Amino acid sequence: MNRGDVLYDPNFEFRDGGHANKLFVVLSDPAKSDKVLFVKTTSSPKNRSTEDGCQPKRREFFIKSGKIFPKDTWIVLSSMPYVYPVSAVEKSILEQKRIVKSTIPDQIVNAIRNCLEKFSVDLNREARELLK
Repeated sequence: MNRGDVLYDPNFEFRDGGHANKLFVVLSDPAKSDKVLFVKTTSSPKNRSTEDGCQPKRREFFIKSGKIFPKDTWIVLSSMPYVYPVSAVEKSILEQKRIVKSTIPDQIVNAIRNCLEKFSVDLNREARELLK
C-alpha cells in the first residue's frame, strides 16, 4: 500500500454501522507513520458539480471518468477522514478483504490534500499530522 492508492473495500462498515462496497484514497504515506489516512469516494452525481478538481462549496474533489476511475468520481472531503493502523490495512490487503485497484498520480493526490486542508477546518490533530 502506498500514498495515492485507491483501495476497494467490498464490505466497508461506516461509522453509523451501515455496510457498503466503497473505494478509498490513501492520502498519507504509510511508510512515514504507523497510521494511514483515507478519504472515501462516491460516484453518485446527486447535486454535484462536474468541474474538475476542488469543489469548495461541497468540500469535494471531482475526477472525471476515464482518468483514474471508470465513472465520474467525487472524493468526499466533507466528513472526517478515516485513520487506521498501517498494519491492519496491510493485513486486510493480504487477506484480500481490501484490494488495491489503482494509484492516483502524485500531482492529483497533492491537489486533493490541498483541497482537504483548505476547506476542512474541522480536521482533528491526528489527521492533520498524517497530512504533513
